[in-house]
Amino acid sequence: MVIKVSNPGVLIDKLVKARKAKAANAVITKRLDEEYKAIEAEVMETLEAQGLAGAKGKLGTVSIINSIVPDVQDWDKFYAMIKKNGWFHLLNRAPNAPAFREALEIKGEAWMEKNGVTPFHKKTLSLTAAK
Repeated sequence: MVIKVSNPGVLIDKLVKARKAKAANAVITKRLDEEYKAIEAEVMETLEAQGLAGAKGKLGTVSIINSIVPDVQDWDKFYAMIKKNGWFHLLNRAPNAPAFREALEIKGEAWMEKNGVTPFHKKTLSLTAAK
């Protein structure tokens, strides 16, 4: 069996080109997002001014959706309420990686594992384009 080994230099150059294309598209995407948000705000203002909860066009339909979301004014009080009531489901379940690494360095892996979390060694590439 023959295993094809790619040339790392060629692959890195392809990666740089892909990142540049992605960045160029990000500029376009940002501009389109801004335009979309402006039109969306105009649609919302128009519907509200006319007392409508929704409307139709030839290509689509919109409706105003009202939902309640949290706006925490005092994080200390909020955390105390969560702890007191055991309502940890109110928080997202994603630990802060830099803070975890710091605690891991201080307490050690065994202490972390005893407390229900194990370090996962995630591999990523760091790419620096030649100038």
